[in-house]
Amino acid sequence: GEDIVCLSNEVFHDDSCDLNWIINLLIENDFFLVIDIKSDVHDIDLYREFYEKIVESKNFSIIKNRIIPQAYNFQHLKILDQLDFSVGPIFTTYKTNIPFDLIYKHLPLFGVKVIAMPISEIKIIENFQDGDFIYFTYPVTTHEELLLIEKSNIRGIYTPIFEELEIK
Repeated sequence: GEDIVCLSNEVFHDDSCDLNWIINLLIENDFFLVIDIKSDVHDIDLYREFYEKIVESKNFSIIKNRIIPQAYNFQHLKILDQLDFSVGPIFTTYKTNIPFDLIYKHLPLFGVKVIAMPISEIKIIENFQDGDFIYFTYPVTTHEELLLIEKSNIRGIYTPIFEELEIK
């Protein structure tokens, strides 16, 4: 499998990241960790192996409610369900070819409450704003996009330039 690279404001790890180090960080600090595997999202064995290692790790039971996986397809959701992952994942749409109406219909079956989608697709949710999901979008890089989001049902953003996007 591919290495996990850890970045923090304290330490740069230029080698594989130690899972126990991440878990200890979660134990010692009060935050949620969204895990986004940036490899081939269609490599189902890698996805399963990665989350199996997390679930089987020492002290997982202490922090299991603060690890939020990102899923890119229904196979990912099945794996998380089989592993009895207690926190519903964020379903991310940009690497799937599943039509949005099918995504919207089937995600509740897996306990998904959050959908992340590219900002170019947020118009799609106008037909699906009955409160079943919380929507996040990315990448938000301009004030115009931020203003568009303010008028929508989007509740979270991913941005590389947060300080520059402060609303005045």
